[in-house]
Amino acid sequence: MHVVLDTNSICSDYQLRGTAFYTLLEGIKRVSIILHVPQIVIDEAISNYKEAFEGFAVIIASFNGRIKNLPFTLDDARIKAETESYTQLLSKKLSDVGATIGHIHPSPTNSSWIVN
Repeated sequence: MHVVLDTNSICSDYQLRGTAFYTLLEGIKRVSIILHVPQIVIDEAISNYKEAFEGFAVIIASFNGRIKNLPFTLDDARIKAETESYTQLLSKKLSDVGATIGHIHPSPTNSSWIVN
């Protein structure tokens, strides 16, 4: 069986720790499931993750304006570091299960899809 992940499935569980991902990732180990993830899905998930942190930074900055001396901030360097850390985590989790990452397009000779 071939499974193709989309951006929404990753963004609904960025850390890939929920029940659905646990079932999928464990299933890959037990049965013949081949996981495909289009590169655009990886790029969009990372971009959405970064945007979420940027949104948190705005919220924290507004609290810093009202409540002085909060013990933390989310500056650009921290957002960049968190995004890079997430990129590595996502890459490791997908490579650990042998996921194929690439571009998916229709086969010119039949109705199947090709990942490369």
